[in-house]
Amino acid sequence: MVMQVYEKGYWPYLPNREEVLCGIHYMEKLIEAFLYYEDNTCNVKFEDGNMFEYYEKNGVWEGKESQLPSFHYQYPIASLSDQLLKKKLLKKMKERRTGQIVEADLFPMKTAIEEGYKKPMLPKCALLVDHDNGMILNQRLAGPDEGEKVLAQLLAEWILDYGVPIKVIVSNPVIAGLVSELCSYCNIEVCFGELEISSAFKEEMNNDAELCSEEMEQVLQVMEAMGVDYSKIRELSESMTAEEFQRYLMDLLPQMANTLYESMEEPDPDDDRIH
Repeated sequence: MVMQVYEKGYWPYLPNREEVLCGIHYMEKLIEAFLYYEDNTCNVKFEDGNMFEYYEKNGVWEGKESQLPSFHYQYPIASLSDQLLKKKLLKKMKERRTGQIVEADLFPMKTAIEEGYKKPMLPKCALLVDHDNGMILNQRLAGPDEGEKVLAQLLAEWILDYGVPIKVIVSNPVIAGLVSELCSYCNIEVCFGELEISSAFKEEMNNDAELCSEEMEQVLQVMEAMGVDYSKIRELSESMTAEEFQRYLMDLLPQMANTLYESMEEPDPDDDRIH
């Protein structure tokens, strides 16, 4: 069994020492709870929606039947608290209102960024699309520190540059919460709808990311089999983006294959191993 830690903004990753100790502690308490339940012949009516609660009281651990707690999901809301930004938005509202309808979306990418982060980071893509002509108005990748607020920031920047749209279309209540306060301040209608252009863009980007990852894995396997030092080649390509570097390696493969072929000795026709 492999334990992984799920931290917001990052790919599932191996736990550090503190997280391992915390996990061990809770596993031990879980075993204690099972043993307590058996030894004390607790009869919890699980079918009625109740649960078994194992808790500490005055330094002693005890168990009892309890009602399941009720949970209410609270959608994140990107608050508009920057007073200077409010003044700029108010000025833009008076100067220019466009008739545009904008699609707004925020979604995780199917790729990891390792450089500069404590562990592989899961980037999110904030996207603005013109609903009528399908043109991408703006996009931005966000890291763990930026979180969900990046979508509201992107929309605010676009409003300041090009004017106030009449409507913003989102796909679900989570995205609506990220732009609702900004749109309310600017008198922009927020409604739910199908984001056809955004969905197609999302699928294309994630397919490209998966393809690059698969190609990169194949390249590294071939290089390892050939004894090629990957780190030395990477030093020659630090000015490239990750995708450009992967394409560069794909172009390099035929050259490496030719070099390997030329370095091979001609087989001895009398060698029994080749028959």
